Amino acid sequence: MRFMDERMPHPFSGTIQSFLLILALSACFTAASDWQAKVEQLERNYVKMKEHFESKIVDLETKVSRLEAKVKKQDSIVAVLKKGHKPFTDNVDINRHRRHNATLRTCHEIHAANPSYASGMYWIDPDGQGIGDPPIHVHCDMVAKKNSRMKVIAEEIQPGTTSILHDSESEMDIGHCVEPGCYSRPIKYYASERQMAALIQLSNSCAQNITYNCRNSPLNYDGITYAWWNDKDGERHQFADWLTSCDQLSGKKHAVNDGVKDGRLPFTRVHFSNPFKGSGQHIVGRMRCSGKAKVEAMPTSCQDLWRMGHTLNAIYSVRGAKRMENVFCQFDKRPNEQGV
Repeated sequence: MRFMDERMPHPFSGTIQSFLLILALSACFTAASDWQAKVEQLERNYVKMKEHFESKIVDLETKVSRLEAKVKKQDSIVAVLKKGHKPFTDNVDINRHRRHNATLRTCHEIHAANPSYASGMYWIDPDGQGIGDPPIHVHCDMVAKKNSRMKVIAEEIQPGTTSILHDSESEMDIGHCVEPGCYSRPIKYYASERQMAALIQLSNSCAQNITYNCRNSPLNYDGITYAWWNDKDGERHQFADWLTSCDQLSGKKHAVNDGVKDGRLPFTRVHFSNPFKGSGQHIVGRMRCSGKAKVEAMPTSCQDLWRMGHTLNAIYSVRGAKRMENVFCQFDKRPNEQGV
């Protein structure tokens, strides 16, 4: 009877060893793939947490500003009381621009009422007091100043400029997604859509800008649009054609500005992408409105009457094509919903 020499290699031992080696390599690749997926998920979570906390910071800054206004009001009252006067006889209320308990409609009207008022947070009611939406808390620039973030659309902020605050004013990173427009951020304003539309109707001009800091992060490249923004109606718009420094895929960081100055305002959402693993951060400016919309001496429509300050629903006389006409104006509707 013959026995196999134990020192001779088993015919299947090589196959088993190869199988075990392939299994081990497969496990390593699977582990590496899982690890990469976890790292990418952590990066996405980090970006979301960063945006969340940045939004909270803006909210807190707004609340602090309101609290500072209240403290200033209390300090004024205390100062007057120490002098032995009645607190409001000298009109020391922080909202001194309210005449006869009426909230003015724009910062331009507040500045016109008293040019000595300081820049800061004020309550205004663009769509008219007692109708439409509640008043909004805005920042009023009462002195002319340069604004480095608005080089494209305005060299100087005019006195009486109204600024609408929102939750995307701080620098925000777009992350590492690669598909066109894969980074998408809605802009939350601290004012209703109706109030912003009314403010635009009342103002001579409104503008808003966006700053984008890019490194190897194009807006447009090789015929592909990687970034765009949406207007008040949700319509999609590309950034200005002259913003080419980002599209050159330079390893150097560039800061580019784009501005809008027409009826498409405000920005409602921005989209970016990072297809070449560079970096990008955006800063969305406030919507700023200045001046007063031009109105003819003789109104021709309910909208003209509303711009002049009328808010009582009633029948009015307006100038028609050939003669004076009587029209019924319902001012609790939006400005662009008025009649003749």
